[in-house]
Amino acid sequence: MKMFRKAMALCLAFCLCLVFGAVIFRIYIAEHYPKDTVRMVFTDALTEYYESHSGVIKAETQNIRFPYDSADDGNFFASGLIVVRDAGNLQVTVRYNESSLPKVAAFYKLAETPEPDEGLFRYTLTASYNTTAEGGEYRTYEAGYLSEDDAYMYRYGKLVFDGVDFEGAAWMRVDIYYGEEAEPFGHICVYEAQASDGENMVDMPFSEYKIDKEDLPK
Repeated sequence: MKMFRKAMALCLAFCLCLVFGAVIFRIYIAEHYPKDTVRMVFTDALTEYYESHSGVIKAETQNIRFPYDSADDGNFFASGLIVVRDAGNLQVTVRYNESSLPKVAAFYKLAETPEPDEGLFRYTLTASYNTTAEGGEYRTYEAGYLSEDDAYMYRYGKLVFDGVDFEGAAWMRVDIYYGEEAEPFGHICVYEAQASDGENMVDMPFSEYKIDKEDLPK
């Protein structure tokens, strides 16, 4: 009986270690991003701005309040917003779980589920200006830079948009398309200048983004 209890205790301890290890691993992969998908990217346009301003550049970031394309499914997740308003530059990282691909196939009525690969999705940026109760003005920007990577079950895309007009923009969202499909699979609001507090429109806070010296143009 004594040996049995000892064996049961060891078995229980082993099971707890496995569960604890699995939780730690899930937390790790949820927070893990390949370096190239989170660093600040200096496109030709941003480099030109940087050099013409003697290396003085002001970058900002903001907490993305609703980072998923769907509150129910959460297929795509956005993070790491960086904006350089004066340069018209917006950067953000989009991630999706490969397990979402069957949902993509169902949404577009594809004959088969696509295999995870680079270039599977394209992304645009839609910005809303002069928003009123009756409507608003919208502009669409194409991603001038896209770097993709993968780790474990996730696929990552680092997006950079140049030529973005921030003046008067109320919000901006990333639109996600499969291939050349005309209908977006989802949207994520990645930038908010103002938002409703239930009664009034209030300014949304931004904070300084500290640029890593390793990312600066050489």
